[in-house]
Amino acid sequence: MSHFERVEDGIFIAPQPIGKNLQDAKRQGIRTVIDFRLPSELATSNETLTKSQGLAYVNIPVDKAAHLHAE
Repeated sequence: MSHFERVEDGIFIAPQPIGKNLQDAKRQGIRTVIDFRLPSELATSNETLTKSQGLAYVNIPVDKAAHLHAE
């Protein structure tokens, strides 16, 4: 599973995935993708991509720019 880094048992972090990455993740037992991107950050939907690979999808949008200005 390239580009997936294990944080702890059952939790991995990865950059923006493509279909093959999600297929690999599913084969490794990952069942849910948690997406922290704002929907406006992407040209295509991570939800559609993730669900098309048979994985559950959760979006918790984080506005990185707002957090930078808050400091």
